[in-house]
Amino acid sequence: MADNVGSKVTYFPVGLGVGALVGKSVCAKSGEETRDFLFRRRRMRAKIRAERRPRTGVSAPDSWSTRGQGKLRVQQKKIPSAAVEAGREGAYAARIEVLKAR
Repeated sequence: MADNVGSKVTYFPVGLGVGALVGKSVCAKSGEETRDFLFRRRRMRAKIRAERRPRTGVSAPDSWSTRGQGKLRVQQKKIPSAAVEAGREGAYAARIEVLKAR
């Protein structure tokens, strides 16, 4: 069993070394170059998203609140109807039990 643990322990430094070599070969840029690259990419993606977004007079938070209010109204309409339906089913079940008891 001790041999099994020893072989597993050696995999860690080997994996660490392989990961370091692959990481160094793939990302050979300095920190500043990497930050500049990521900043430019983020700015480019934001510009593309802004161009794809439809132009409306409503800002995003306003549209979220309007959409939320609409969903709330729909749910409020469903809740009473569900309660009425549950009451009908309960009354029907109670009537059946009364008729069976006779």
